[in-house]
Amino acid sequence: MNKNRLMGKLIMFEQDADSYYEKAIAAAEDENYLSALHYARRVADVDQYSDDAYMLTAEIYAEMGLFHRAVSQYFKILALDEGAADCYIAIGQNYYMMGANIPALNFIKRGIDCACDSEYLIQARAMLDEISEGPRFRLVSAEQNHEFLLSMAKSLMADNDFESAGRLLNFVPEDSGNYCEAVLQSAICSRYNKDYERSKELTLKALETEPGNVIARCNYAGLLLDAGDAANGEAELDALESDTGCGASELYCIAITMLDAERENTAARFFEKFLALEPYSENVLMLLGQVYYNLGDLDAAQNCMLTVLSIDPESIVARYYNKYFQSARKRRKPKLRYSRQIPSAAANKLLAELWKTGRMSDDALTAYIDEKRDFFDTVLWMYKINRLALAELVSLRLAVLPDRQVSAFLRLCLADTGISNMVKKSILTAILKSAPPNRLALVVDDDIRFLSSGTPKILADADYVIKSAYCSVFAATAFIAGGFERKLNAMLKRFFKEFSGLLYRFDSAPELACVFAYRLGGSYFSDKITELAGIFNADEKLLKYYLELTGVDVNALFKTE
Repeated sequence: MNKNRLMGKLIMFEQDADSYYEKAIAAAEDENYLSALHYARRVADVDQYSDDAYMLTAEIYAEMGLFHRAVSQYFKILALDEGAADCYIAIGQNYYMMGANIPALNFIKRGIDCACDSEYLIQARAMLDEISEGPRFRLVSAEQNHEFLLSMAKSLMADNDFESAGRLLNFVPEDSGNYCEAVLQSAICSRYNKDYERSKELTLKALETEPGNVIARCNYAGLLLDAGDAANGEAELDALESDTGCGASELYCIAITMLDAERENTAARFFEKFLALEPYSENVLMLLGQVYYNLGDLDAAQNCMLTVLSIDPESIVARYYNKYFQSARKRRKPKLRYSRQIPSAAANKLLAELWKTGRMSDDALTAYIDEKRDFFDTVLWMYKINRLALAELVSLRLAVLPDRQVSAFLRLCLADTGISNMVKKSILTAILKSAPPNRLALVVDDDIRFLSSGTPKILADADYVIKSAYCSVFAATAFIAGGFERKLNAMLKRFFKEFSGLLYRFDSAPELACVFAYRLGGSYFSDKITELAGIFNADEKLLKYYLELTGVDVNALFKTE
């Protein structure tokens, strides 16, 4: 292509991006948010990894009330440009709208620290005053801490970790304004843990305090049905069915209770009421689509999935059900079991395809990625459902590919709020083992950290075991503390200096990683040998031998467990 034709094509791309940008803004102003998202993504298609595209998408999500999605988009911008002060402020605003005041305050303060534009400073200080309820900054109240505990517990419950959530809820004291809700959520956790007596006791306790509490009544109805008391359980369901004036959370709870009781028409009606208040809830749209399908309304079922795909085109789950409903028009398929995930048989098929990447050469894998248009969406789905062994394999295979798109994908996954820390750890380790960039952004819970990931020069001629051990410790420490990089690199230099003649004897990376972790500092890692070995999947006996090689009195250091 000659220079004039190339310039003409670039100008056309820029004009296309500007046109889609303007259309997205116009659609958002008309509150046609799904069209706005469509045009925002066209901007991204023209200009991949553009700050403007992510910013526009984030602002549209915020207008839709999808604050968690807006936060995720802003984190992606920070992964590309950590100095974007307006992003810190916007993240703080969105956390505030979600009721998460502690991270809101933290991000707004960070926005003030790095803002140089007076407009951003004025905006940030106004937000800070609003959150702290006055012009003087105050410490977060005990009630806000209790709200934070509830929020964390609900996040654990969403991940089906009801045991951990129940333990966390025990820290909300009886004199807290959030105590009744904590008791109720504990009751729900006990029910899912099959401790029905404890669940009933806590539910009745909540109903004593708030007799009309809809969520408590839903749980009580479910407990009665679980216990085989059909008459009283059905009576409670009938009473719930006639409830009016409920908020979104109560409507959702009633719908789920009706779904569990196989009252599908009633469940659909309450889901519809919920969507009248929160029309872009992907979770509810996903479930309602399945309810419509089981009730025989294919058009309504497919519309639900298409709406989800308009909000999140990467959703492998919505894509699966949309295709399922399309094929059901030709040949009726069995009724669905309600789930927020793909049925296990279909999921296993997708996972089996990803396992095959471990046997591909770099060239074959690159060609496979080019051929499979939904490859990255499938990997992202796998990461989000927490398949740790597969995540480690795929991350290691992708990290070595000299492809800008693959590299950007992995880096953005580290900033994705929907991926667990354990999976991110495997992604980070894989990036470190390849040729890492100088700077990485890592989102841990409700915070973002920036890592100086350039490996020290001393590792240039080191063998694979030492490099692997270093990367494992770096990745593990990144989730525990920030600003550790210099200390880790200094530790490594001292280790090489002290034990240069013994390096050949350290031939197993997991155990050597434990040695590095111990020498880095006990404040980061446990001083119990079983726990330390467990962090890096090390053999305890070999670990003791390695520590003794470095002059550690193992018997004095590690307590008997």
